[in-house]
Amino acid sequence: MGLGKTIQSITFIASLKENEKVRGPFLIIGPLSTIPNWDREFRTWAPHLNVVTYVGSQDSRPLIKEYEFYDESSTDKGDVKFDVLLTSYELVTKDTSVFKPITWEVRI
Repeated sequence: MGLGKTIQSITFIASLKENEKVRGPFLIIGPLSTIPNWDREFRTWAPHLNVVTYVGSQDSRPLIKEYEFYDESSTDKGDVKFDVLLTSYELVTKDTSVFKPITWEVRI
């Protein structure tokens, strides 16, 4: 705790995106209790990245996917409109079908 791992990871992703021109998307899986912290730190340290937080009830998660994942004009479901997706391990295992079609550049 308090060693700067979150900031280091955010800086790494921002560097990949800006300096190395890695397009993304990037997947961050963490404990549900830390997801709000990740979101806050991304907005502080890398506000230029489009970060989507994928948490919530079974009814709300499909809405996140519908409105935050894909452009309406996109025909390729592997082409998402966000740079970073924050979620928990539990949701990755529950909603595998949501994550599987996406080609992730980096998973942390």
